[in-house]
Amino acid sequence: MTWGESQARRWEIAENLHRADLTTLQRHEQVAEWIALTEADTAEKPGQPAQVSRGGRGIKSGLSAATRELGIERTEARRATKIAGISAEAKDAARSAGLENNQAALLKVAAADEGRQIAVVHDIAAARLAARNLCA
Repeated sequence: MTWGESQARRWEIAENLHRADLTTLQRHEQVAEWIALTEADTAEKPGQPAQVSRGGRGIKSGLSAATRELGIERTEARRATKIAGISAEAKDAARSAGLENNQAALLKVAAADEGRQIAVVHDIAAARLAARNLCA
């Protein structure tokens, strides 16, 4: 992806993030993509010398730059990358189970090994159903 394509994609993401109808899962996927694009763009650019660290502070990482650009906290950015890293199959299962707006559930799924993520979605969905049945 070229610099111009990356910038254009970030404009699209910015527009998407301002939409009110994004699910929690969609929002985190968009933020994670922005971070990935920013990290790729802040890597050494062709034709420019590498930046040097001064005073032990180091160069701003793509994550730091993205949090600044998006106006979000680092913790939100880290959550976004974790949730966006859920396998596609587990994301589909989470959507089917109605968990796409449940950040806590999505983080539990993200914490599981990829091979176990779908099972975690099913466990959470079963626990929610059992809790509803107790209250009924």
